[in-house]
Amino acid sequence: MARTITRLGIVLGLGTLLLGSACKPHYDGVQIRFLFGDGQHAHDRLEVVEGQATIIEVRPISDNPYEDYESFDLVDLESYNERIMFVAPAPELDQFVLAGAGLGQTVIRVLVNGREEDTLDATVVEQVTP
Repeated sequence: MARTITRLGIVLGLGTLLLGSACKPHYDGVQIRFLFGDGQHAHDRLEVVEGQATIIEVRPISDNPYEDYESFDLVDLESYNERIMFVAPAPELDQFVLAGAGLGQTVIRVLVNGREEDTLDATVVEQVTP
């Protein structure tokens, strides 16, 4: 009888764990919106101009059709090489300042709730003078 109760407890515990994780968002990329300054982006890369600052808004996208990320899910960006592209949080939630510190390429880490979910290629391009 005790053995049956233990097995039942394990099965119920695993079922609860599986059900609890089934409704959480699963990372599927980020939505990037340029709010101020010059720059470009694709789903996996960012590009800013050397010597200029740009403000972007970054929102994680979930591939789980039943659960989206909420406002309390924290997004953070970190530059691997701040001598090329400097990244700092802006005053508003999910907004960041990107500064083109020097020409070249680096990588930006995307963290959601403290966990690294992705990396974005980042390029700083030369200013074009008319």
